Amino acid sequence: APRLGPAAMDGQGDIRLDVTAAGAGEADILKSLTGSITLEMAEGGRLGFDLEALPGAAEAPPVAVAGWGAVGAGTTTVSRLTARLTAANGILTADAVEAAVDDRIVTVKGAVDVDKGALDLVLSAVPAPGAASATARALGGFRIEGPWSAPTITRTEPGKAADATHFGRDPG
Repeated sequence: APRLGPAAMDGQGDIRLDVTAAGAGEADILKSLTGSITLEMAEGGRLGFDLEALPGAAEAPPVAVAGWGAVGAGTTTVSRLTARLTAANGILTADAVEAAVDDRIVTVKGAVDVDKGALDLVLSAVPAPGAASATARALGGFRIEGPWSAPTITRTEPGKAADATHFGRDPG
């Protein structure tokens, strides 16, 4: 919680952790985190961000919104969520993350550097197959990157995978 902030999700589900880590302190442990994580919320739950606020956040000037802004001020109810993540050297990569939100399918690709509290994700929200209701309108794709506490949110192509390798690059 100190590194990532408030709860990212709320609800009942099954989680499977197959991870290892070692070190003398929190930073060492987080940097060495390796393994896999699976999560399934078959009966739904609530995510700690407002999906409907993403378009406004993507259009706002970056300096006008502190933290997550309106996106972090609300929640989104999901009827189902499944996630498969791989951890390697403290970086969680989203292998497959999918949620059902009303008549939309929301997917996430990319990575989270747990030790540095940094994100590089692409979230896509498109109508579910066969959906015909007003809530099924596509929101499109959004790139969410930077520090977890105050990421930058911009428009991108739906489904375009985030560059999950940049966290591991040598800065110089």
